[in-house]
Amino acid sequence: MVKTKVILFYKLFIYILIITFLSGCASFSYEFQNPTFLTPAFITSKNIQELNGEYSIIARAKDSSANSYNVKFNNFFQILDGDIKKDTLTEHNLDHYSFKINVINDTNIKIEYLNNHIPFEELIIGYELREGYLYLKNKKTTIRGVPYLFGGVEVNKIRLTRDLNDNLVAEIAHHNSGTILFIFRDAKDNHYQCYYLKIK
Repeated sequence: MVKTKVILFYKLFIYILIITFLSGCASFSYEFQNPTFLTPAFITSKNIQELNGEYSIIARAKDSSANSYNVKFNNFFQILDGDIKKDTLTEHNLDHYSFKINVINDTNIKIEYLNNHIPFEELIIGYELREGYLYLKNKKTTIRGVPYLFGGVEVNKIRLTRDLNDNLVAEIAHHNSGTILFIFRDAKDNHYQCYYLKIK
């Protein structure tokens, strides 16, 4: 009984620590906020349906600090869920894939994954519209080992908008940190812009 209580207390402590820590990490870069290449109207409740459409799965990504191309964030599969269809979605066959966005209502969007324009999987994701961006609520958090004891945490936050040519722009705030016996190692925060060509 005592051992069970200790384990429960430890799990609760770790959970509270993670929630407290994650609430302040992976913030978006002001460097990307309302840049000149984005549409002047930005995303509002009146024009949000203009995000609907089919987009190429491959993107170019720009790091806010290093201005470098990052393969890890160059396709929409890995941004939302790095494990989805992991065995079949490789760098060699992504040319056959695309994705489609459909704004369902004021709180949810549907994202369909397509192979040669044929749907094979879909996600319903909550969102919040603010500051001219569509903020996805499926914040992707990956926990490695035992966080803050022997392990680490990786967090992706995502928001969407469009450019002047109606192509999709996904901005990713990525945080990666780890500890050994509660001693924090070097934490990294990176920001990426990914541009997805609108197919139709």
